[in-house]
Amino acid sequence: MVSEKNLIGKAKEFFATRRAGFYFTLAVAVISFVQLIVYAVAFSSSAIVTYRHWTVIFFAALAVALAAAMPFFRVTAPWAAAAATLAEFLSFLMFVYHGYMYFSQIFYGGVSVSLFFQMHYGYLASMILYVLALAAGTAAVFLRGEKRREPDASRAAEGTCVPAGSTEEAPAAVSDAPLCYAEAYAILPADAKARADAVLAYAKSRAGAEEKTTKRECAVRVRGKAALRLRVRRGVPEVHFDMESDELRAYRKEADIAIPHKDTVVRLTDEASVTAACRMADIAFGRLEREREAALMRRREKKARKGGNENE
Repeated sequence: MVSEKNLIGKAKEFFATRRAGFYFTLAVAVISFVQLIVYAVAFSSSAIVTYRHWTVIFFAALAVALAAAMPFFRVTAPWAAAAATLAEFLSFLMFVYHGYMYFSQIFYGGVSVSLFFQMHYGYLASMILYVLALAAGTAAVFLRGEKRREPDASRAAEGTCVPAGSTEEAPAAVSDAPLCYAEAYAILPADAKARADAVLAYAKSRAGAEEKTTKRECAVRVRGKAALRLRVRRGVPEVHFDMESDELRAYRKEADIAIPHKDTVVRLTDEASVTAACRMADIAFGRLEREREAALMRRREKKARKGGNENE
């Protein structure tokens, strides 16, 4: 059971992270509630009861509920101001639609400031409260409702990604972007690094293989095509293999429907996974070699056909 002290502490922590947008949204709830009470009481008068309509009350009550509840839930908080303002605006539209005949009677001879103050207090007060509620709601839509979250201390210690071998110092500012490959690899445990290095060393031992590191991954390529790509996800190195053949790739481009394709991924969690990744690397290198030979064969056939046509 949560103690009273813990509840108070959580409430203080919650309100400490709120910003102006949150309080403007609550202001919409308060103003809309006052407008709802004024409308319900004033339009019970026999003088204007014929202009009362349930839709005005319904949308006003909806605005109060949305503005009072949605800001307190993380999922709905970003949409609270827009939803409450929209509901209040719909209430205002219904207010005008069902009461325009009253306005036509008051302003039949023209519009003047004195005529505004001759209106029934229910109309005058409701109009003022609608303006205030819609103004507060519009402001809440464009104001931040929650304090920006600070990056984790471990992320701050890592700093911004700097390419290996660069003499440039990492800037002090830290963004909310994910860690780049160099940063993620640097904070891996020693055993995880050893598994990743073993797979890379095995792949680079193949003839013509070369390593290329980008911000996202470390790839081992042969003649410009990646045989495998090493990434780090949630503190675990992963080896990605694209096992799609040229024929299948060409068909996916020509197909009338979208055919998704995903990499084959081996997570390096133990020695068995390292062995499996090395075996997959052999398959990937073999596939690239077969595709290269097939491409050479197609070029030779094309050249031969072209030479035959010229001789004719």
